[in-house]
Amino acid sequence: RFAERLRSFSSDDTVRIQRAYELLFARAAQADEIAAGKAFLASAARQLREDGMNAAQIDTESQHAYVRALFRLNEFVYLD
Repeated sequence: RFAERLRSFSSDDTVRIQRAYELLFARAAQADEIAAGKAFLASAARQLREDGMNAAQIDTESQHAYVRALFRLNEFVYLD
């Protein structure tokens, strides 16, 4: 559901990444985190295309994969 919330917020990956960081970590994403997120999404989309997924599902599935990765970050899992 979180990935769908991001997708409905904007079609721009940078805006989606910023929003994800705001919602999950209560802070803005840094430039290197935005670049890493965009690289992750591009890599996931490329892999899904190579696996034969139809174009309509690629954005959805790559966003789902990105959100799963964010949920595994130490910053999300552990409190300071």
